[in-house]
Amino acid sequence: GIRTSAGIAHNKLLAKLASGLHKPDDQTSLPSSEAADFVAPLSIRAIRGAGYKTCSSLQEMGVDLVRDLRRMRREQLTSLLGMRAGM
Repeated sequence: GIRTSAGIAHNKLLAKLASGLHKPDDQTSLPSSEAADFVAPLSIRAIRGAGYKTCSSLQEMGVDLVRDLRRMRREQLTSLLGMRAGM
């Protein structure tokens, strides 16, 4: 048969990350109350839309994981990556 996996979360990014957690043939649900703990240990490269240049710039500042990124102030992100990134 066909093997499938599915992720269920309150947004598309988290659903996609959750679907890869228990591959293949499983459905993973990620409640919003657990989302921050789920993404904290992930590499910043797991963030959809964060390209090579953005990730490289962040890594030069010592930001390797999502938890590192969450500790940054909006002003720091805007200064490094521009106004669109700080929104």
